[in-house]
Amino acid sequence: MRRLLCILGLFGSVRAQEVARVTGVETFARSGGVFVTTRQPPSTGGIKPKPEIIEIVTGKDGAASVALGAMGSVKMEANTHIRMSSPTAPQSLEMLKGKLFLNIDSAELKKRQNTEFKLRTPAALLAVKGTSFFASAQSGTETLGVHEGAAMVQTPSSRAGVLLQKGQASVNAPGQPLLPKAMSADEQAMDKQYASFTPVKNDVALLLTTGSSGMASRYYQGALTTVDGTANGGAEPSVSFSLNGASTCSLALKESGEVHARSLQSTTALNQSISLSVSGAAVSKPFAVRFYFRSRPGSRVTVNGKIMTPGEQKPTAQPPPWIDCLIGLSGGFNTAELTLAIEASKASSQKVKEGETLLELADFVLLSEPVLNKP
Repeated sequence: MRRLLCILGLFGSVRAQEVARVTGVETFARSGGVFVTTRQPPSTGGIKPKPEIIEIVTGKDGAASVALGAMGSVKMEANTHIRMSSPTAPQSLEMLKGKLFLNIDSAELKKRQNTEFKLRTPAALLAVKGTSFFASAQSGTETLGVHEGAAMVQTPSSRAGVLLQKGQASVNAPGQPLLPKAMSADEQAMDKQYASFTPVKNDVALLLTTGSSGMASRYYQGALTTVDGTANGGAEPSVSFSLNGASTCSLALKESGEVHARSLQSTTALNQSISLSVSGAAVSKPFAVRFYFRSRPGSRVTVNGKIMTPGEQKPTAQPPPWIDCLIGLSGGFNTAELTLAIEASKASSQKVKEGETLLELADFVLLSEPVLNKP
């Protein structure tokens, strides 16, 4: 099964801090013909390059299930085409044709101060605050239905918006008003579709080897202990951390379950590579690991060569935002490289101090496929 890792401008959820965006979307189940393309729109007039555009298309015999970071997941049926842009787009998805089932987590949205998720179709715009709903666009007619929660639907003929409640659907056709109606029996039966593509979330142990003793700090299910570096023989899912090359930082595993990288010296420039080794032991078909990070203003963080931080982070009185990161796995074990860099060209006020916390990693979750359910 092929994997996809790309950038998507959405949101996430940790603590009370604002999360800047989701930095990944991952297809975790496929069948039949599924095509993924990523393209970079050309820049004009010296303006910064535009964000990538990611498109996923299923053929006449195809289907795909996609994880949207912390937000939820979406199931694509045959002959469906969706488009996403990154990394600065709002939390949104565009369906050009076909049929989708979306499961958006209301708890995640509430943590983000009631942020909305938006779906654009050829003739409508839906805004939801945590909903299980479907959208179908075929032969010029669109059908929208809500199985859980509610969705505000706006069309050119209903600029004020129409609210669809649980158990309601609407049919949007040229020249017809958008009116809620009770779902048909066939539409009500579609509620079984959502259980077939929700990814499984697994707790993981965090391991940080200390020195050459073979011992490691271990955080799992709220407890920080010291164990040998094998994590009970590798019987449980784990993420271990190590520094690559010359060490300009030190790593520490905190009682809160966060991993902190601190500078070992005062400097105007810093470049440190950190390996994240993910073991999916005892987990059925792991396909991604999700976590959050935040870094010092003026720094740049890349994961497997992809820049994850905003273009410019100026010092403020508030802590920097958390960024939600999703890394695709090629099997039960994968090593990702995370690079933290601070440029020498920054102003002297940006000078790194010895012992300063430069990077925080938190809330690791391993995502795996449902054992029996396929799209």
